[in-house]
Parts: sequence; structure tokens; C-alpha cells
Amino acid sequence: MRILLINDLYEHGGTEVQTRREKNILESEGHTVCLLTFDKHIRAVIGTKCHINIVREYNLIQKLYYNFFLDRKLMQEVLTIIKEFNPDVVHLNNIVFSPNTMYQAIEGARAVQTIRDYTHICPKGTCVYNDLKGCDGYKNSNCFKRCARLDPKLSIKRFLLSHVAVVRNRAIDVFLCPSEKLTEYCNHNNIKAINVSNSFDFSLIEGIDQGFNHEKLSSKKTYLYFGEMVEHKGIFQLLDAFLDFSKHKDVELLLAGDCKKENIKIQLGTYLNNKIKYLGKVAYDDIFGILHKTHTVVVPSLWLENYPNTILEAMAMRCLVIGSNRGGIPEMIGDQNMLFNVLDKDDIVDKLTATYEMDTEQYVEIVEKNREKIMHNNSTQKYYESLMNVFKTLQEQK
Repeated sequence: MRILLINDLYEHGGTEVQTRREKNILESEGHTVCLLTFDKHIRAVIGTKCHINIVREYNLIQKLYYNFFLDRKLMQEVLTIIKEFNPDVVHLNNIVFSPNTMYQAIEGARAVQTIRDYTHICPKGTCVYNDLKGCDGYKNSNCFKRCARLDPKLSIKRFLLSHVAVVRNRAIDVFLCPSEKLTEYCNHNNIKAINVSNSFDFSLIEGIDQGFNHEKLSSKKTYLYFGEMVEHKGIFQLLDAFLDFSKHKDVELLLAGDCKKENIKIQLGTYLNNKIKYLGKVAYDDIFGILHKTHTVVVPSLWLENYPNTILEAMAMRCLVIGSNRGGIPEMIGDQNMLFNVLDKDDIVDKLTATYEMDTEQYVEIVEKNREKIMHNNSTQKYYESLMNVFKTLQEQK
């Protein structure tokens, strides 16, 4: 089968990891795959196998204009690629870059899109109100009254959601979502989606994973947050709680991830001490070495997460995982005792304390059970089979 994968960026976050992983999985099974990206940080084709990158840089006016209208030059380039590659299926991931152009370019092809976050149903992309309480998406909430009333940029994004929905639903035959929660939200907002969970490639940790590492349970316990340093990830709620939790305990909190905003860097710096350390941006391959020594990974998201790769990676490396009770995090962790209300500092402290006081037998039982769960539910083979069922069904229908 010939499959054209499309994603805005080549390397950025979890979506890009999953897109590249899908390409590798499909190619390993004998399919011909071409990846099309629009990443301004890449100026040439990557590697020896098919990866086409189109660099199109817009100024602010062009960016706004092409959100609503066609970029005819870009559309012609994409149509030429589709004609020459002649895919059996087109699989889109994140398409924020000139969405009208992209959806109209693939119209008529067999097309699948994986919805990987809440940007398709919330102009803020977080699905939480300004007071940080969760909402049900733009079809069920008054975005203009609750969030966009005094924000012109957000008002434009709200108009864009309705505008893009028309061409998107016309172009895409099947929508997929990695988490059950995002699938539910999409269906409540007129995006008819089915659940296909992300995969984890266990070959990534073959040289690191040598069974359970008992050093995790030494007197000094290491806690880890890894991901982008942004407010909606709940990092400051975690830091406030950790300051209280860590008193009179032999613990440390490591923070690993890119921090692009100067105000976040300054605020982050006020928390750093001998128990809270910021490692900066860590290469993806290097994070597994840190996880090997980590007792507990914390996922304190304020926004509604989809299906965080960080949880899969932590569980694969036999780390205990606790997180906020929002989005797809509860279904991944699967234990109410490991979830907290991110707006309640005392609740976060209580859950951190529970991990600290957990005995060895219970700890090992939980992390081994979680690892077995993702080996079964999130294997590359299971993901491949689920994806091919969708692709083959689509081929037979059209």
C-alpha cells in the first residue's frame, strides 16, 4: 500500500514522534510511505527514504489570510506531490499551517486524520475556561462569552474553527483519536471519531532497560516532570506542591524540557534549590537514561491532555506515574489513587506523599502491571493492525 503522511512539523513534540514512528512501522511492514512536512527549520529532504519538506514562511497578515483562504501556490505543490506519489491513503496529523489549502488539496483522495489535541474543538486548544475549569468544546459552550469576549485573537480562532470544520469534514473520511476522552469530546463536537491508541516502540529502550532498577527505591527518591515548560502543563502547581511535600524528606524534583518564554524562565528560577533542578532541554533518546533512575513521574497538566507520550515512556521504564485527573491521563494511569486535582495543592501533596511512603512490594507490583499493560495495548504491532484495518476498510468503501 502507498501511504502519504502529512504533518506540519518534522520535530517538535509528541505528535511528531508518533508521525515518524508510524512511518517506520509502515515501512517495516513493506508499505511505501512518503512524509510531507512544512517545517521552516528544515531546508532539505531528510534521510534516504521519502520525506518532502515544503518551506513556506508567512508574515502575520499572510498567516491570517491563509488560515481562511487558499494559498494557490502551495496547493499546486501539494497536488503535484499527490499526483506523482499516487497514494492509496492520505493520513494527516496536525494541520495548522494553511488548513483550508491542505484540506482542499486532498479532497477526493482516501483520507484519514488523527486528531491529536483539543485545537479542533477549542479556540484556545486547552478545553479549559479562563478560571481553569474544563469545558465541553466550542459546539457546547459559548466561547465568545466565556473566553474570547475581550480577546480579538481568540475570537478569530473561534470563527476559524467553524470555517475549517466545513472543508475538513468534506475532505476527511475517517477521524482517529489516541484517547477515549478526546474521542468522546470530538463526537460531542460533530467530529465523528474512533479510538486508535498511540504506540510505544520498545526497541528504543533495549540497551537501557535491564529489568527493574532497585536504585529507584534508594533513600533519595527522584521525581521527574518532562515536557515543555509552559503554564498549561501545570508546572507551577507542581512546584508549589513540591516545596511543601519535600520538607524534611530526602527527595529531588528534576524538570526536563524546553523553556522558550523568558517570563517562564524567570518564574521557574525562583523555585530552583538543592531539591528542585532544571535540566533544560533533553534529547529524546537521553530521557530514557533519566527515567531509568526516576522513582515517580508527575504529569500535572492544567489543560485537557490527549494521550501523553510521557506516560507511555515512563511506564515502559517501570516508573510510577501520577497525574491530574484531566483529559486522557486518567484512562492511561487507570488508578484513582494515582490521580489528583491539579487546582488543589493539598491533593497534589497527598499523592506525592503516598508515592514516597509506598512500600517496595506495592511499588513493584504497580510498575510491572503498568508495563505489561502498555506492552499489550500500545505495541507497535497492535497499532499497525488497528491502522491497517482503518486503511483497508476505507479502500474497500471508495
